[in-house]
Amino acid sequence: MARPLSDTARRALIDATLILIAEGGPDRVTVDEVARRSGVAKTTLYRHFDSSADLLHTALTNLRSDIGAPDTGSLRGDLTEMIQRFRHLADTMSLRDIMIGVLNRSLKDDEFSSVHQRLRDERTDPIREVLTRAAERGELRNDVNIDTAIALVEGPFIVRQMMDDVIPGPTEADAIVDLIVRALCTPR
Repeated sequence: MARPLSDTARRALIDATLILIAEGGPDRVTVDEVARRSGVAKTTLYRHFDSSADLLHTALTNLRSDIGAPDTGSLRGDLTEMIQRFRHLADTMSLRDIMIGVLNRSLKDDEFSSVHQRLRDERTDPIREVLTRAAERGELRNDVNIDTAIALVEGPFIVRQMMDDVIPGPTEADAIVDLIVRALCTPR
């Protein structure tokens, strides 16, 4: 069994992978290039990651780990906080290029397609948690389907990012949250 990967080596590998993804998409991520950029030996990479898809999954999961599922006590507050966290993440790298690269590779590569599905599930889990808590607090209408609501929450932001290469600013994000809350919540 391989020795645990040190925090320093793990951070170097993840950073190198994310930079490569941002520069040229997931197809740019190779063991040779990640090892060269990170300064971590290829043998270490092979011991801790089954494939480049596994390394990509780890790096992309780490990228979103700061978003989480906030609990402010209201759906409006949770969505607003989640969007602020997402905006901070988006300020650090070109999410549009990453999303296009991930989608493109998942269409061509069966192994990466399953990674893409896991990433999608992991991306929607915090939204599901926020919506489920809102339902438990009695904020959501009884007829709201959580999966449909997830699409409603994600949709405007993904479309703006993919089509316009824009992350909605605070005013637009607040307007989107207002529309979502009106669509999903029981009138008070």
